[in-house]
Amino acid sequence: MASLTAREHEVLALLRSGKSNAEISGELLLTEAMVKGYVTAILLKLNSRNRVKAALLVFQSGMLM
Repeated sequence: MASLTAREHEVLALLRSGKSNAEISGELLLTEAMVKGYVTAILLKLNSRNRVKAALLVFQSGMLM
């Protein structure tokens, strides 16, 4: 699996729990634009077309527990 930065792991954990970009930005004290950038980077690194598939891949791989 592609290596993610610490922040990308944080965003991915929240994404996996079903949070929206707005909720993630509020929790991590980031702008929504920054969250969108992290989500885009995560999707590219995981070779995933959308956030649902990325979350499923993470769940199946046990990457984040």
